[in-house]
Formats: sequence, C-alpha cells, structure tokens
Amino acid sequence: MPAHAPLSLSVVEAGRDVHVHDEVLVLAPGETRDVAIELLGPGPALVVRAVDERGAPYVGRELGFLNRRVDALPGDTRALLLSNGTPAFRETARTDEHGVARFEHVPPGRWWIGLAPTRAPWDPPDPEAAAPLAELVELGAAEERREHELVAPRGAYIRGRVEFEELDAHSGGAQRRRSVILVAQGIGIGGGVTGDLEPDGSFALGPLTSDAYRVETFAAGWAPIEPLTVRASDPPIVLRLRAGARVSGRVIDPATREGVRAETLLTMVGAADGEQLGSSDGSGGFGYSGVPDGACVVSAFTADGRSGASRVVQVTNGVVVDGLEVELEPTARLAELRVTLEGAIDPGRVVVAADGVCRAYAFVDGPASQVFACPTGEVEVRLYAGAKCIERRRVALDAAALEVRIRR
Repeated sequence: MPAHAPLSLSVVEAGRDVHVHDEVLVLAPGETRDVAIELLGPGPALVVRAVDERGAPYVGRELGFLNRRVDALPGDTRALLLSNGTPAFRETARTDEHGVARFEHVPPGRWWIGLAPTRAPWDPPDPEAAAPLAELVELGAAEERREHELVAPRGAYIRGRVEFEELDAHSGGAQRRRSVILVAQGIGIGGGVTGDLEPDGSFALGPLTSDAYRVETFAAGWAPIEPLTVRASDPPIVLRLRAGARVSGRVIDPATREGVRAETLLTMVGAADGEQLGSSDGSGGFGYSGVPDGACVVSAFTADGRSGASRVVQVTNGVVVDGLEVELEPTARLAELRVTLEGAIDPGRVVVAADGVCRAYAFVDGPASQVFACPTGEVEVRLYAGAKCIERRRVALDAAALEVRIRR
C-alpha cells in the first residue's frame, strides 16, 4: 500500500458494502498495521421520517446517510450539512407523501442521517427550505429495523444588514461591498452556513435550526467584526464594518536583497483565529487591507521550502504600514516536520506556529500526511475543523526530521 496516503477499508460482498471500517488509515513507510474486522451481518432497515417544527412532512426531499465530511466535534450529535456542496452521502432516498424515506441493509455502525441542502448561500431566502440538519445514530448488527424522526425547522433565517464606514470615491467601495462573506457557526450544534449581501446591504443566513449561532464576517478590505451570538428567532441585526489598517511590503532573499514570489500569511498575534492568506508577486510585493486593531506579523513560504517572518507591527483602524520586509531563512536553518492525520478528520487546516506566529499551514480535506519546513525550536501544531481548533501539540524541532501523528 502507498505510504502517507489516506486508506479507506471496506468489505464488499456481491457488489455491496457489508462492512465499512470506522477509521481511515495513514501508514508510515515500512509500517505493518493489523486490523481486526468482525462481520456483523447485512445490517438493519432504516426508516426515517422528516418533518418540520410543526410536524408537517417534507415531501419529495432528498435524504441520506454518511459518515464523513460532517463539520462536527467529538460529542456533537447534531450538525448542519454544508450548503455549498453535495454531502458525501453513502446512499440517498426521496421522502414520500408522509415524509418517509427507507433504506435497506444499512451497515452497522455510526451514521449521520440528514436532509440534503436545497438552498445555496447566494440564493434568495426560501420560506419552504428545510434546515439541512443531520443527526447521529448508531445502528447495531442485531437490529432488524430502526425508525428515526428528523425534525428540521422550515424557513428559519438570521436576518440583518451590514453598514459600512464611509469610503472615498477612489477606494473601490462598491467592489469591496460585494466581497463580504458572512458565516453563522453553530453553538451546541456542528456546522453552520455562509451567506453574502444583497445590493442594499441586507442578508439572510439559513435555513437554520433554533440553536444559537456565532456570526462573523470575512471581507477583503474590511476589518472583521467582533463575533455576535444570534438565533434565527431574534430581531434583525446590524453589523458595522470598518476599513481597518493596511499592511504592505516585500518578501526578500537576505543574501541578494531581491524580491521573491511566495505564499504569505498575516497573523494577528494572540488571536484565536487571526490568519489572512495572500501571496507576493514576482518582485516580492504583498499587501493586506482590512487588518483589525492589534499586533500582526507577516510570514512567507516559498515553493523550494524556505520560510520567514517579519517583525511585529502594531496597527489601528486607518493606519497604513508600508515597507515591511519578510526575510527568508535558508533551508539549512529549517527542520522537516511531518504531520499525519488519521481517523475522523473533518475538512479544515493544519497550522504550525512558533512564538504565537504561524510559520506553516496546509488545508486538509480529511486524513492526510503533510510535510512542513519549520524553524528549529519549540513549535505548536494546531488542527482546525472548520473554524474550530480541536487539537494542539507542542513539539521541539532540531535538525532531524520529526513526525507528529494525530488520530481522532
């Protein structure tokens, strides 16, 4: 088998899965892994009835079950399925006139049962749209039939409008307004939804459940708001965006003082989730706008494995910082760190930080193995599921290569 690659294991009989191993495996070179599988029979029939909060059935809706790509933390039993893509359903069925969908011989194990999203984030609000709710159930091998009722609210939205700090005529205000993305992340429920603005600045995030949600903004050229906790049942909210600070500079080779093309990342020092991605051009130039108040650092990463970080700068709303330099360290002064993720890994990212500053990162879509070039010394490996940091590991790097394995 290939090393450092995610491996899914299932047992197939007569063209149908009779067992799906719970854990996605990632093997190291030369590793031998023993996996015990107990075949537990064909599995029970699953009958799901989908209704709204008033008990009215959802008719003709797509419903399915899945065990991956669900934005949920350990302990969550409810989650919203992502509305900007197709859920990774193992099998789907349409509900009948009573809101009932039937599945035969579902493999025993833990499954998320949910309604497929019907509204994309950029669609107008639909009062008939169901919250794309999924609930976790565990099916036993000895069961013959399981019935489950899925109650998903209909047409529930967090509504409001965004107001903007005054812009001068030359700042590209209309384009910057169109770049605003809003996110509602569940509190006590996994997942969330995204949305954008109408031309008049209004928005509707949903459809949602009755839970509380953490509302945030991500906008090129605008500082993020302080997150708000809101429910769909609350009155419309008003979000006020400020232009923030601007930070620009160059990524350079310290030996030649020439600019270098690189991936860049601005970190707000001490912030829980304060990274902004970017890149430098052929002359090394980079720029960030909409930087919130606080201390920030710009890091850079090149295709040949070099990295570096700028000095710390303090910014406030409206301040312009120009001429910030990021000097790349030679590869001889960097250490190789491999991060291997195994098991129930949701889409997110891996961040390697030193002294609170991001020095390497990678997006992950599930179990994976990533290699990073990092400065020697103590670093912290952070694993994010969506916007939530779910694991932290501190390790000491020296000249020798090091592997960190995270299994969930």
